[in-house]
Amino acid sequence: MYVSIIVPTKDRPNDLKNLLLTLLNLRYRPIEIIIVDDSRSDETFKVVQSFKSEFEKRNVKIHYVKGDGEGLTSARNIGLGVAQGDIICFLDDDVLILDPNTIDKVLQFFAATPEAVCIQPFVIQAQRSRGFRGILGNAVRKVLCLEYKGPDKCEIRRCYSSVFPSEVRRVAKATRLMGCAFCCRSVVFKRVKFDTYLKKAGYFEDADFSSNVIRSFGKDSVYLIPFVVIYHKVTPVARLPTEQQLKLVILYWTYTFFKNQYNSSIVNLIAFLYALCGALIHTILDTIVSRERSAHRILLLLKSYIFVLVHLKAVLKSSFIRKCIIKELD
Repeated sequence: MYVSIIVPTKDRPNDLKNLLLTLLNLRYRPIEIIIVDDSRSDETFKVVQSFKSEFEKRNVKIHYVKGDGEGLTSARNIGLGVAQGDIICFLDDDVLILDPNTIDKVLQFFAATPEAVCIQPFVIQAQRSRGFRGILGNAVRKVLCLEYKGPDKCEIRRCYSSVFPSEVRRVAKATRLMGCAFCCRSVVFKRVKFDTYLKKAGYFEDADFSSNVIRSFGKDSVYLIPFVVIYHKVTPVARLPTEQQLKLVILYWTYTFFKNQYNSSIVNLIAFLYALCGALIHTILDTIVSRERSAHRILLLLKSYIFVLVHLKAVLKSSFIRKCIIKELD
């Protein structure tokens, strides 16, 4: 099987350089690495050019493709238009592949598990809260129906928040892929693409894609695997201002919930509304216990709720108006 790697990037030349250095060490080499660049300068292009000869020595093509500026989902779809591999691996520009046998292990699992169309490696993320405070915070997020971590789980909750793996001890079925690093058979993309209404930044676009894969290929089609480990730095570089982040998170959460999870279920709707209340409660608690937060964040979150409520009909019913809403965020 041939492997293509797609890396969307924007204004992170140093992070991309570090990723490419780790890709040079892979024992089983992809046939191509596709860099889709939305950067505002030519620094990323220079980084790609500096690696070109090294990859060519290893018979790996490195493609530099200029993005359309529409964001992560569009960049991934652009990369898919170039990719020739049987297996497509998506990596964020701020991840590191530390195991040289990563691709070998991915291909071995696909070969041994024909029902698997997508696999999710174990992603180790840079953690901000450790020890008792981290454990307590995780428990609070679970109770409030927000994103939390649990062993051997990568799932979408009833309220359309997520459970991410705290550890992976065995192969497990999953309902959630993590956008920073996952792999799919190329056949997936004959039926499923990334939703380009989710513009600018990567919030809930991976959950939305996961829901579409499960709908198209069934609940036994996505697997979480323990023997492939990816490190995600979660770099602060080139991220949106806090107000735009909050507005996009609430907007995209609402859009993807009603698109994929609501299904006219009152129970699901109550879970979603409870989670929105939980997000506000969690922000208030953070403001109380952390000196890094401020009451200003609570006001920004409330403004985001009001923004989505005002545009709710447009978000749910009209693709044309959805485009107009996103333009308001510029």
